[in-house]
Amino acid sequence: MNDGLKQRIVGAVVLIALAVIFLPMVFEFEDPRVVNTRTLIPRQPEIAPVEIPQPVRPPDLEPPKSFDTAFVPPEQESPPEQESPTDELSSPSEFSETGAEVAVTPVPPRLTEKGIPEAWVLQVGSFRDRSKAESLVENLIADEHKAYLRAGQSGGKPMYRVFIGPDVLKSNSLADKKAVDRKYGVNSLVRRFEP
Repeated sequence: MNDGLKQRIVGAVVLIALAVIFLPMVFEFEDPRVVNTRTLIPRQPEIAPVEIPQPVRPPDLEPPKSFDTAFVPPEQESPPEQESPTDELSSPSEFSETGAEVAVTPVPPRLTEKGIPEAWVLQVGSFRDRSKAESLVENLIADEHKAYLRAGQSGGKPMYRVFIGPDVLKSNSLADKKAVDRKYGVNSLVRRFEP
């Protein structure tokens, strides 16, 4: 054999040896990832149908009021300046006939004869000018009070009353009264809310 043929054979053997060593490193013939084929979805539950009877309206139930008048206190004929705060105030403090503040026991929330919660509103003021009443409502809302305006008649003329509330705790209305009276320089009235 000549030397060229030997060198070719040795070169081929070396290439085959390198291929045997490095080919398994380049190509992985086994999948290293193991996939769990078991499902994690639970079986479908057995749901039995439930029969719900149709609601029955009680015969003595009053029809609901319209949206515009549902949360509006009843109309007061006398102007708020002539009304005495002593007829509507009770816990946690009241005014005696002399005007002095006296402490009384707190009254817990209760239901009226109609079965609805007894609530209280704070009448902040009455105005002949609607823009002044609306301005006061905006200021009270900016101070985070639940204020609203109610239009009515007094002595045949339009009257606009500003209220805060309603609240089932009279003590909250009394606390609002102190804060509002101090800030706005008014003598507000706590009244029973009549839906």
